[in-house]
Amino acid sequence: AFVSSVRKPKDGFLSFSSIKTKLQIVLLLTSLLGLLLLSGSLTISERNNAVKAIEAELSSMAEAVAHNSGGSLVSGDREGAAEILKSFAKEPDIIFAGIFTKNGSRLAEFDRSQSQDFKDARLHKIIPALATEDISEKEVAATLSTISDGYCYVLRPVLDNGEMVGA
Repeated sequence: AFVSSVRKPKDGFLSFSSIKTKLQIVLLLTSLLGLLLLSGSLTISERNNAVKAIEAELSSMAEAVAHNSGGSLVSGDREGAAEILKSFAKEPDIIFAGIFTKNGSRLAEFDRSQSQDFKDARLHKIIPALATEDISEKEVAATLSTISDGYCYVLRPVLDNGEMVGA
């Protein structure tokens, strides 16, 4: 007598695969997951580094403007203040720069946006003190730099003899 048994294959993706093949697939999927996580973390890290670099560059520009505009703010020299801001014309990524008196009015501005709505809505949202016409050192310190709506905003106090005369 002859008896033969044929195993009926199980339905499934890896039903006919050997242990070796299954282990290779698990290792491959683990490696792909690792690469995906690594590339995601590198992308996030690079974005954060780019944002920090932009903030640092804008901060140094704002510091230079604040340092150079104290005399213009004290004397109310609009032309001198505007001359200080002209250097931003060479920076294509700078959309708006302004020198503000302590009561929030603009002494001078550089404006590439050509949109009053852009300036007023965004500036008052980011720097509420500009809308209330009362800029304090505390508020300037709280808004040294921030990113909102895809724009980086940097605010620095303008000092004259150690006293804040504007921003």
